[in-house]
Amino acid sequence: MMRKIVVGLTAFFVLSCQNKGNELPPKPPKNACGCTLTDEEMITKLPITAKGDSIVICKVGTVSVPGSDLGTMNWLQYLQSEYNGGEGDIYDCVTNQPLKSLYPSRVLKYTDKKLVLDYRFPMDVYDALNKAWVDLEIPVYRQTIYAKKNRIYYSKVAVNFAIPQQKQAAFAAADEAYQKESQQPYHYMISGVVKKLFTAALNGDEVSKKRFENITKDFEAYYKDHADSYKIYQQYRKLYDDYNQYLAKGGKVNYYDLSIFPYFKNITDTGKSYL
Repeated sequence: MMRKIVVGLTAFFVLSCQNKGNELPPKPPKNACGCTLTDEEMITKLPITAKGDSIVICKVGTVSVPGSDLGTMNWLQYLQSEYNGGEGDIYDCVTNQPLKSLYPSRVLKYTDKKLVLDYRFPMDVYDALNKAWVDLEIPVYRQTIYAKKNRIYYSKVAVNFAIPQQKQAAFAAADEAYQKESQQPYHYMISGVVKKLFTAALNGDEVSKKRFENITKDFEAYYKDHADSYKIYQQYRKLYDDYNQYLAKGGKVNYYDLSIFPYFKNITDTGKSYL
């Protein structure tokens, strides 16, 4: 009986070893500029390091842009081109830590040995020609990543906001949206009204300014029970206050070139105005 048990255990041990021997060893992570990243992480992250006074892009592989004449590019060439997107989250190879982005949406450029991040924010812009609000993402804050003596440094996040120009038609449309929402028994569309008032207020409409600044009081009962909507308002209010502080310190009003968006380019190309 004992002999049968020993034989059985031996057979099981041999079979287990054979199964383990058939398993493929895990692929070693890719080592880029001191970063140890897996193949998947190399896709989802943009590893960087500092060499002297230069930021170095450590992302492995190449990229091509359909419809362009740039051909196959490495990631440094790509970030120096007019295109952006798909680079992944910035990963600091010196500290082996990801960069915490202010907003998930941003435009990233490599210039003068530095990385420049323009954080984008969703805004409603009014097209008076077609009487329609258009949802766009516009850069509002800027941060620079630079190197000195093999160390990575991060600048403070600063307002870098060119506002979309709007005129009386947009002010009237924002007023209409506010009045309509005020008459509703429920206020599930209030965040959309916030975005419209925000754009009109930035362009100097006094009525929109007052309503935007006081909307959480005007709709106090709703905001009290809807923390998610209140959080959205806080994001717009922070940008509103930061922009006004920028102006108070001598900053100048600049208008964003909306013609970079196909929607508005189609209008301006016909010689018509969306204002």
